[in-house]
Amino acid sequence: MENKRKNIYIVIFFITTIVASAIAVYLGVKLNNSKKVVQDKVIGKNNHQEQETTKEITKNKKNDTSKGYVYNANYTSDVKPSSYKMEDGSIISIDNIVLPYININSDDAIKANKEIKNIYDEHVLLYKQLLGDKENSYLPIICTSYITFEKDNLISIVIEKPTNYYAYTYTFNLETLKQCTYQDVYKKLGFTDNNINQKVIFCITKRMEEEMQYMDGSQGDSFNKYLNETLENYNNSVKNNTIKYFIDDKNKLNIEVQFSIPAGVGIFNRILIVE
Repeated sequence: MENKRKNIYIVIFFITTIVASAIAVYLGVKLNNSKKVVQDKVIGKNNHQEQETTKEITKNKKNDTSKGYVYNANYTSDVKPSSYKMEDGSIISIDNIVLPYININSDDAIKANKEIKNIYDEHVLLYKQLLGDKENSYLPIICTSYITFEKDNLISIVIEKPTNYYAYTYTFNLETLKQCTYQDVYKKLGFTDNNINQKVIFCITKRMEEEMQYMDGSQGDSFNKYLNETLENYNNSVKNNTIKYFIDDKNKLNIEVQFSIPAGVGIFNRILIVE
């Protein structure tokens, strides 16, 4: 009788063990599946958020998605008359002040657009002064235009004046939406901190030779004097961050340099292509 009771206990123990194991296996599978579902949901949510973020970044590169990265600024003035004819027959018009609006959604673009608006206001003021003194022609000053160059996610905006120099230049990276420094631009074009000065010195020297070949004192000390002054002008513009630079449609680095040449020989500012 005692043996029979023992056998019953053993059978009950084994049955209990089997049932407990089955329950444990079931709960383990259930838990894993639950984790997978939750994980899938989290991953799916993250992917969705990432896609939405990417779309948002793309969408927000421009302030106005219906327009290009640069278009004519819509600045207006209530100055009357808006145009008049000079004694020499030339037409002076406030509409000749054509400036760009940089349609990029970034703090750098906001700063640049404020600067451009100030350019407009300054030109309007000059126009008002001209209305009161028509004998003095400010035509080269109040006429402005601009050109743009876009290459490899970079866009350069160049505000021109008829006096053969560029008033302002801006180059933006269309990926980061930030304005590019001079160093950013020349490195993008394959120059280095070690060779850029060498390349610029060569360009300035060559241009100086062209400028002074028909002038008195183009040899010896006089040439070296003007060359050294011009090189100093370039170095100062780099140091104080006033250098004007851009990338043209041929993917070339353009810089503006103030040449020191004998007085009365024309315009001092020159655009150089650095290669």
